[in-house]
Amino acid sequence: MNFAGLLGILSGLSVLYFVIMGAKSPVIFADKHGAIIVIGGTLAVAFLSFRSSRLIMAMKIVFRKLFGKIRNNYLEQIRIIVETADLYRLNPKATVEKISSSAHPFFRDGIRYMIEFGFSAVEIDEIIPIPLNNSLNLN
Repeated sequence: MNFAGLLGILSGLSVLYFVIMGAKSPVIFADKHGAIIVIGGTLAVAFLSFRSSRLIMAMKIVFRKLFGKIRNNYLEQIRIIVETADLYRLNPKATVEKISSSAHPFFRDGIRYMIEFGFSAVEIDEIIPIPLNNSLNLN
């Protein structure tokens, strides 16, 4: 489990505990209508604001980050980027076929768009969605 995620859950639960226990009557926090309004309103705003595919992807990322055992390997991603840059200098057209299979899908797509379709860096930034945590590896 991700330590930061665990810390976030524990701190949220402890704040909730102290707020409920500090109230004159803790029963007021057990109102089902209030819970439905908060949870339902949050879901309604989320569905109005984002495509369902984005929400599903976000939930997968949250659960993977909280409960996943795979850690980000930034040195490996940097090695892949440098290796790809060297390949591109030698033979730009062959770079797409030779790019590492462990490269992040966003990186592979960006290289492919640049080489096969001639997109600029600005256009690639507009086409490829930025990962939610701004890292190269969402696993």
